[in-house]
Amino acid sequence: MEYKTIEAKIPKKLYENIEERIKLGLYDSVDDVVSDALKKMSAEQSRNFLRRLAKLAMISEKDMLRELEKVRG
Repeated sequence: MEYKTIEAKIPKKLYENIEERIKLGLYDSVDDVVSDALKKMSAEQSRNFLRRLAKLAMISEKDMLRELEKVRG
């Protein structure tokens, strides 16, 4: 996988929260915390988009899950 470097300014309190997660052993590095947070944000946005799309198409969440099970088969 190819990686790109980013730089961001965040509030001190948020950075302290990141450091605490690392100290607790939940993550190995700041990079891991940020990467995980971005992946979760992206997944949540995708789920919300699919829910809106399904609602517009009048497809129930139950029907979507049933189709997902077929695909995973």
